[in-house]
Amino acid sequence: MIRQLYFYLISKFKNEYTLSYNGEFGYELISVLPYAYWLHKQGKKVHTISGKDSKALYYFSDSHQESFDKRHYVIPKHVPVSNIHVRWLNTLLWRPPPLKEMYQNNRFIFDKPILILCNKYNTEWGNPPITFLSVEMLDKIMTHLSPKFQIIYCRPGSTEITDDGSQINDLKDHEFIRQNHPNVKLIQDLHKENKDLSFNMLQLMCFSNANHFITVQGGYSIFCSYFKGTNIVYGARSKKRTADEIVYKAYDRWYHKFSGSKVNYCDSYDKVITELKQL
Repeated sequence: MIRQLYFYLISKFKNEYTLSYNGEFGYELISVLPYAYWLHKQGKKVHTISGKDSKALYYFSDSHQESFDKRHYVIPKHVPVSNIHVRWLNTLLWRPPPLKEMYQNNRFIFDKPILILCNKYNTEWGNPPITFLSVEMLDKIMTHLSPKFQIIYCRPGSTEITDDGSQINDLKDHEFIRQNHPNVKLIQDLHKENKDLSFNMLQLMCFSNANHFITVQGGYSIFCSYFKGTNIVYGARSKKRTADEIVYKAYDRWYHKFSGSKVNYCDSYDKVITELKQL
């Protein structure tokens, strides 16, 4: 609370800000982006600096630079929220930009409602992959939901997103999906078909037209919570390492504040399947 009071008092006298951040995507979505937008809504002049392909996130910025090609583990210091691993998030100087309203469009509309399915398969905290949806699990999800939804599958590689230091491994999911679920659209294939859009702009436009999300713990679980609707989040409880947002019950307590979304956390594949049946 003292930290928020300090930044609030500064805002009473300061009218122009430059916010620069090259840290993890999750920190940026929780700590930096909502503060930048809060300043903007207070009538402040805001200049922002971030990683490559980040301009669309800061559409409201008075000027934005994409200066970083790689993300690092950096705790943001010049923002009110410096610690994102908390039971309750202080949102006094915090206002996530309305990305869904900004990027809703008539370009990505299909015969069935869109369901965004996000996955990852990379090293975590120096360990092999811990939280991910296996190929077998993906098969179950797609078999169950494809008749009712146009699924867009997102597991980007290092060529699509800014490197954050973790090693992206080969799950062999893309090949499996192309062979066994041809009606599912891979985000990489959509990008090839829409070369006029950057990768993040494509995601923003597709996500903004969706009301159903299945994600895994990490950046996507935060990002998809920006788009209202329902976000089913899978996060493993592991002896190797259990993510802090799981320990602090952040999914239940404050992830809905990004947009008013309904966030349902699941700690097992069985619970994910149970949630899917509600769709």
